[in-house]
Amino acid sequence: MHKIHPKLHFQFGNLLKGGLIILISFLVIFTIVKAVPPISPYQPGETLEPNCAPGETNCTVIAPTISNGTANYIPKFTDDTTIANSVIYESENNIGIGTTTPAYKLDINGALRLQPSSAPIDGNGVIYYDSTANQFKFYQNGGWQEFLHLDQTTPQIIINGIPFLDEHRNFTEIHQLVDKKYVDEAVTAIGARYYMTDNSDPTGYKLCSLAVPTESETYYEKSGLNNNDYIMGWISAEGERPAKLIKGVYSWRIMLERSAGNKTLRVFWKLVELKADNSEVVIATSANSNIITNKSYFEVPLVLGEDYQPADDSRIVGKVYAVVSGSGTAPTIRIYYRGNSTSHWEIPTNLEVLTEMFIPYTGATKNVDLGANDFTVATSTLFVDSAAQKVGIGTTTPAYSLHILGNGSSTIAIGDATHPGCIVMGDSDGGGVTYLYTLDGVLYATTTKPDFCQ
Repeated sequence: MHKIHPKLHFQFGNLLKGGLIILISFLVIFTIVKAVPPISPYQPGETLEPNCAPGETNCTVIAPTISNGTANYIPKFTDDTTIANSVIYESENNIGIGTTTPAYKLDINGALRLQPSSAPIDGNGVIYYDSTANQFKFYQNGGWQEFLHLDQTTPQIIINGIPFLDEHRNFTEIHQLVDKKYVDEAVTAIGARYYMTDNSDPTGYKLCSLAVPTESETYYEKSGLNNNDYIMGWISAEGERPAKLIKGVYSWRIMLERSAGNKTLRVFWKLVELKADNSEVVIATSANSNIITNKSYFEVPLVLGEDYQPADDSRIVGKVYAVVSGSGTAPTIRIYYRGNSTSHWEIPTNLEVLTEMFIPYTGATKNVDLGANDFTVATSTLFVDSAAQKVGIGTTTPAYSLHILGNGSSTIAIGDATHPGCIVMGDSDGGGVTYLYTLDGVLYATTTKPDFCQ
């Protein structure tokens, strides 16, 4: 048996101890290092994109979001990291744009614009603006339908602000208001017409006529138009201004043509009061017309929201302006009037006007109901006192059921030589009636009804 030298034994033991110390130290250091979190290049609150692989250092950093919103508002980003209120608001399953009290599924406080486009996918209830036809269309019953426009060139009747197409509209005068209080003559189913003439007025405008012009058609032309350029105005003649402009739709039916240029051309008009000192007051402004190309009629409506009282010595003017848009060359406009065109603007009528007049016409289907009002013809020629149930002829103060007051003398004629006359009177005691008649120059009174008393 060999023995290990004591010195070698000592060296081996030291090596073994040293190795164990090194191993233990490594384990301790590894544990400490693993417990310390790695140094991150990201700020507190920042996160990585969801698809970033573990350990990847080139990931996109998602910054923390700061919210300044209010309940029920649909949020929006005001910058990369901040959310705030938008103009869209939700309340009770209704959406409001510009309002916090939406009453419908979509309630907009302001204008809604549909960008012109081609027809979208079919579907009942779909609405779009046709870029080719330049008009709104909606889908119904298997096809695209056209909306009616207040400014269509097709003749219309306006009822409570709603246009109804009427291709057989009658432009014949049907009655005349009394005392020129609202208009003189040329009153139609809509109101009074101020026809455009070519007669110049000292004010620089052209004159209107309440009578239909008999001259041949002519036109006024203006070239090189820019947006909002004034074109021409037509003024009421002296003494033919209404005493009051009544609220309603004032429609200018006017024949127009873009005779040169290719920019998009429309028109609008202003209803103006010209005062005695030549100052002007814009009473109201119309909607824009349809696009003007070839010679055609246009209806350009103007809405007066409240009655307007002009000064006693003023006149009213309709002034036409251009609406020009798009690229190309400046347009030239022609405004046709007189002759077949009969361009004119109209004053509406309403119940206030109707109370001022009596309308006789052929083919009446209803009686004239005056209610509690009296009936007068030519001041005192015929007067009906509806309250006292008395009729006066030649007097407005009848003292009897029929009171006749002639000019110097009063004569009553009943029948003639070939038509016997008969008067029926009730007895004062209510016992019956008495018939008065003449025969061979003798006046008879009898309770027996003669055959000719019909």
